[in-house]
Amino acid sequence: MMIDGDYAFAKARHEVDEDLRRLLVDKPLPGNLTVSFAREPNYFLGCTTMGHRCDVLIARHLRTGELAGVMCHGVRPVFINGTATDIGTIGQVRIAAQHRGKGLLQRGLPLFIERSRPDLPNFGVMAADNPRARRAMVEHPPPGFVVRDVARITTLGIILRRPKPPRRGSLEVGRATEATLDEIVEFLRREAGKRQYYPVYEKDDFLDGRLLRGLALEDVIVIRSGGRIRGTLAVWDQSDYKQSIVRAYGPALQKLRPWYDRAARLWRAQPLPRPGEPIRAVYATLVCVEADDQMVARCLFREAYNIASERGFAYLLVGLTDQD
Repeated sequence: MMIDGDYAFAKARHEVDEDLRRLLVDKPLPGNLTVSFAREPNYFLGCTTMGHRCDVLIARHLRTGELAGVMCHGVRPVFINGTATDIGTIGQVRIAAQHRGKGLLQRGLPLFIERSRPDLPNFGVMAADNPRARRAMVEHPPPGFVVRDVARITTLGIILRRPKPPRRGSLEVGRATEATLDEIVEFLRREAGKRQYYPVYEKDDFLDGRLLRGLALEDVIVIRSGGRIRGTLAVWDQSDYKQSIVRAYGPALQKLRPWYDRAARLWRAQPLPRPGEPIRAVYATLVCVEADDQMVARCLFREAYNIASERGFAYLLVGLTDQD
C-alpha cells in the first residue's frame, strides 16, 4: 500500500470485487448515450484479456474508506518493428464523481508503474471526445512521463440484419481446430508481425481460456486459397463477463429512438435497447489479411456478419487504425 495525501493506493484483492463492480455501475460514461461498463458476475474475470499479467490498482479515500478510483495495468507482447516486445496496457480507468479533480491518476499511475516494471512502454486508448482524460494524460502528464499519440483507432458498429449471401468466390472458408492451430499461429506471426502493435498470440492463448476468455476455436474464421491461409477473423462474445448497459438516452436520441425502432423492424434489425438493458454487441478480433487483399477482407467480414446475426446479436464491433 502507498499513502499519498488523503488517499491510499494498493493492488486490489478479490475481496474488493463487489466494490469494484459497484463503482463501474455507479459511474456511467455520459454523452448522447449514457452507458455503464459492467463486469458481472466478477470484476476480475475480464482482467485476463488485458495480458498474461494484469494488476488492478485501486485508490481509497482514507477518511471515508470509499473506493475512489480503479485502473488496470496489463502486460503482454505485441509486434514492434516486427519483433515481439512486451508492453504495458493501461485501461478501465474509473474515478468516482466525488473524487474527480484530485489528481488521482497522476498521483497513482507513476507509483504503480514503478512497482510493476519501469522499463515497459505503456499504451492506452483514449476517446477523442474525452477532454478530461486528454488534459490528465497529454496536456498535464504524470511526473516523469512522456506521452505521444501513436495511432488513431476508429471503432465501427455494424448494424446486423438477417444473414446475407456469402462473398466467397474461389476462396475456401473454414473454422479453426486444434489440428490447424499451429498453422494459424504461424500465419499470425508472419502477417500480423508486419503491423505495429498487433498482439502476439501463442497456441496456448487459444486453449487456456484466459487471454481470449470466451472465444472458442469455432469462433475463428479461416480463409484459404490454394490450401494456404490468407486471412483470419474471430467473432468474440465477451458478454459472460463484460457488459455495456444503457442507462439513458440524450434528448436528441430520445426523440429519434421511436423512429429508429420502427425503421429497424422494417430493416429486420433489432430496436435500440431500453434503459437498463445491455447492448447486444459482439467483437471482431484476430483480424489479419495477407497483403491487405480486399476480396479476402470482404469475405471475412461477410462471414462474421452472418455468424453474429445468426447468434442474435444487434451489432458487430470492429476497431481499425488509419493504417488498416
